[in-house]
Parts: sequence; structure tokens; C-alpha cells
Amino acid sequence: MGLKKGGRPKLSQWGMTQVYIGLARYMKITYSKSGKVKSELTMWNAFKKLTESKHWDGIVKQIYKRSSNKELHINRLLNKEDDEEGRSQDYWCNKFYTNNVKRRGKDKLINYLSVKKTHRKKR
Repeated sequence: MGLKKGGRPKLSQWGMTQVYIGLARYMKITYSKSGKVKSELTMWNAFKKLTESKHWDGIVKQIYKRSSNKELHINRLLNKEDDEEGRSQDYWCNKFYTNNVKRRGKDKLINYLSVKKTHRKKR
């Protein structure tokens, strides 16, 4: 059957889309006439608001639904108490932000949400 491939675990695309939509909602992204993009909040502050919202539980469960260590990842991001290593929920949310959200950047977020993607049939 072969060796198991290591590396970054696969996240649910729909779950990450929900994160991006939530960030865009809190950032209140607007486009000026000259084509510049403006927002009321930074991406970091919008992410902090998203983690405090009532929708965060559902988003986290959606993101890690295919993960082999589903319970571990979900508990880290949702539990308010410290884990056995003494790390809090804030620590794990910050790690999630730097490893998954920040890695793509604000420009990627705006392009992802604003560009209409069409599927072209191969001939």
C-alpha cells in the first residue's frame, strides 16, 4: 500500500471558506474608486473577533472533519481551559492563524472572495 505521506494535514476547503467569509465580514472590506482596498479592521483583529463569536465552534468542526486526530484539534481550539502542556486556547488559535490564515495573506483573501471562479471543460 505504501508509506503514509507526511506534511501539512488536509483541511476542509468549505471550512476555510467560512473562515475567509467571517474575516471579510468583520474587516468590512471596501473598494475605493481608484481600485484600492480598504478595511476597518486588520486581519488579525478580525480573526480575534471571529474566535470570540458564536460561529467559531461550527467553523472549527467543519475545518477538521476529515482529520485523523479530529478530537485533539477541535478540543485545542475550543476548550477554554489549559491543556496538559499548559497551553491555552489563545495559544492554539494564534498558531492556527499563523499556520493557515496568515500564510495566505490579505491579498489572497481578497482575490479568493472577489474573483469569480469558473470551471472550464477540457476538450
